[in-house]
Amino acid sequence: MEAKLTTAKIEKLDPQDKQYFVWDVKFTGLGLRISPGGSKAFIYQGRVGGTGTPKRITLGKFPIMSLQDAIDAASEASKQLASGIDPSRTKADNLAKNKAFAREQVRKQLTFGDLFTHYIDTHKSEWSKTYLNDHYQAARPHLTDKPYMPQPIGNIWEVSLAELTPDFVETWIRKENETRATTMAKNFRMFKACANWAEDTDKYAGLIPNKTYNSRKVNKSVQSVRAHKGALQKQQLETWFGVVDQIDEVQRAALICMLMNGSRPGEMLQLKWTDIDFEWNTIKIVDKVDQWERIIPLTPFTKQTIQNLPRVNEFVFGSKVKQEGYIEITKKYRTLLVESGLPSLPPKAMRKSFRTLSEWVDVPRGIVNQVMGHRPSAIDEKHYVDRPIDLLRMWHGRIEQFILKEAGINTDHLYD
Repeated sequence: MEAKLTTAKIEKLDPQDKQYFVWDVKFTGLGLRISPGGSKAFIYQGRVGGTGTPKRITLGKFPIMSLQDAIDAASEASKQLASGIDPSRTKADNLAKNKAFAREQVRKQLTFGDLFTHYIDTHKSEWSKTYLNDHYQAARPHLTDKPYMPQPIGNIWEVSLAELTPDFVETWIRKENETRATTMAKNFRMFKACANWAEDTDKYAGLIPNKTYNSRKVNKSVQSVRAHKGALQKQQLETWFGVVDQIDEVQRAALICMLMNGSRPGEMLQLKWTDIDFEWNTIKIVDKVDQWERIIPLTPFTKQTIQNLPRVNEFVFGSKVKQEGYIEITKKYRTLLVESGLPSLPPKAMRKSFRTLSEWVDVPRGIVNQVMGHRPSAIDEKHYVDRPIDLLRMWHGRIEQFILKEAGINTDHLYD
């Protein structure tokens, strides 16, 4: 249907059972589409470059778009088609660009807290309980309902990813180093791992500025964490046992077990009753670093110490406060050490003490490494020897006997 389109005529056009078109006789290609529902829309129809199948382009709805605006839009579409440009394709490209721009604006508003939370949620099923807890601790006071003092990562929680420039990160590290350099070094390792993961994740790729976590000046500002050098000497053992006799019985037992087998505090504190075989006298320990299991002897004094503990929950060193958790070694322990004239050794020093004291018994280094959970090295052993538990038990028992003898503890009822 053709007619001279005017505003008055458009208003009078009534809908029919089927959609129909009214083409303007004055402006070739301009038309009006009337739907059965009564809506009216301006359209333009033409050929790209003057050839091929006609392209039909929707210009806008009447009366939101006036007739004059429709004529202007049709004129522009006509010029584009004549130049070989498909206006509908250009419109689709622009819409796609607008959506991409909007997505990018949303991405740029993401904070490090958003990223770190997603990072934890993605990996928590793969991590050990201790490693996962380290990340929750670093996020304090966020991801918890308790008003903890902010940790280093917690202090940059609301910072947008785009603001994490090398200069910003260096300033953050140096400021935290003033009061807690070791904690900052630990938090930076988590920050770096998280940022590395972000670069390989579509949602975050490209948001963190280049060289934020691997620039020379940033890495230089992180203080290196040195291995703890302190360890109990054999002449200090009697005093040390006197100290642990003054603390809570479960903490005492945990520290003694750490000393007797050289395990890491996290490994020992997370020990469950199901990990101990009292019939065959073995302990199964899950390695904190590599998450592999090792079986070590349950030596007589250690066995006696554990059997005397109350069964609070699934953990051997279960907490009476945290019904489903395990204990923590409190500050009282280290305070008593200092008051007794001993160095303020943290629980992790028991691991080094076990290694140091074992040398007095001339135990083969490979035996000690296997009990402690060290991976064999080419220097220590050309080929890894997976020693039977009975061989470990023989040497491990000698170490325990030596420690107890130096501590002045009678073991006649435990050993032949």
